[in-house]
Amino acid sequence: MDKLIKENTNWLLFQKQTAEKYFMTLEKRVFEHQKEKAENRYTNLIKRHPEYIKQIPLQYIASYLGITQRHLSRIRAKTDF
Repeated sequence: MDKLIKENTNWLLFQKQTAEKYFMTLEKRVFEHQKEKAENRYTNLIKRHPEYIKQIPLQYIASYLGITQRHLSRIRAKTDF
């Protein structure tokens, strides 16, 4: 990447924009994780990525949501999806 940046400064701009995009995505996830209840985080996950629920083991989904598997089971029992 350093070689590309030395050859053409447009690569520096591309690198900066890409880093900013991923930083904003990470920041949004962290703030969402802090302010929203687990039920809302689970609902948002289902809305945005319904395929994850079918493909990813529940232990990893619970970890991603920052809750225990037991809590995730309770949320799933309440949710009609």
